Amino acid sequence: MSRSPRPSKYHGDEDDPRYPSPRFLRSIGAVVVDVAVHGGIAFAVGSSGTPGIVTGALAVAAYLVASFVNTTLVQWVLRASVGKALFGLAVIRGKDGGRPTFGNLLVWYFLRGINLALENSSDGYQQVVAVRRRDIRRPAQLAT
Repeated sequence: MSRSPRPSKYHGDEDDPRYPSPRFLRSIGAVVVDVAVHGGIAFAVGSSGTPGIVTGALAVAAYLVASFVNTTLVQWVLRASVGKALFGLAVIRGKDGGRPTFGNLLVWYFLRGINLALENSSDGYQQVVAVRRRDIRRPAQLAT
């Protein structure tokens, strides 16, 4: 008796046949690049002044600002952070596979540290999902 595949809970779910390309290692690589970019900016700010509490605080603030800009604004405009773009990933809304709104990305940015918010929203789907860019279908592709 063969087991039928589990239905997808949301667009981009790991078992979703609409997004078949593996992306786990790409996601790890993207996170490493993003953290390196944020850290590089913080290091540049922190090493530009005299060592001390103020310079350290500026470096932490620079990291947080770089992280916010890359995770919300850049992904809103380009549909991918710097790291995701380098690894061929793009973000979609888990609800319908569409382009995430700035509000989706804002909520995702502030709640992603909370495991429940990261895994599933109250509606049972993940808010923002990273998938291979080549797996995203455009309306013209769906018609053929």
